[in-house]
Amino acid sequence: MVTQLQELDRVAFAEREEWLAHLESSDSRVLLLDMKPEHNQAQHAFSARRGDSELIVGLASEFHGIHPVAVIVDDGRRMVIGNGDCVTFVDLGTLAVLGQVWLESPFFEFLPHDGESSIVVLYETGITCIDLMVAVLWTAAAADIITGCEAISATELRVSRMDSPSMIVSLATGKARTELGSPRF
Repeated sequence: MVTQLQELDRVAFAEREEWLAHLESSDSRVLLLDMKPEHNQAQHAFSARRGDSELIVGLASEFHGIHPVAVIVDDGRRMVIGNGDCVTFVDLGTLAVLGQVWLESPFFEFLPHDGESSIVVLYETGITCIDLMVAVLWTAAAADIITGCEAISATELRVSRMDSPSMIVSLATGKARTELGSPRF
């Protein structure tokens, strides 16, 4: 059954100088992600543990969509960050960016998939499944604004859309079909 992943705690900073001072004063290993320096309006820090080490990922981002979300996958080896219209994969052993996937619209949330060998990304206008090597396995376009998502079985999601009937998405293939009899709002 698909369930929510545990989100990491996020610390937000109002001022860039305060954020940089926090990162520089830490005894932890730090990775700085400055997504679009010319547009950055928000600064965040996510902490994680890898063995005996504490790691901090500092994220500067433009304010687009919901606040950034970070989760740990692959038995604690990787952090995945959803921010604006981007999903970033970080190797926690080397503290290096493994890759990024750009979305067509703002990120909403993560859902686990296939025993953590991949992750499902729900965003404003679709759903994408990405494996942990940062390859897109499938994408299901909603052709509308997504208003909600729920697991209806271990293999399917029901995706509610703003002005269209709900759609059912296969977690194995990403194939979507309109749910017959679903209401339009």
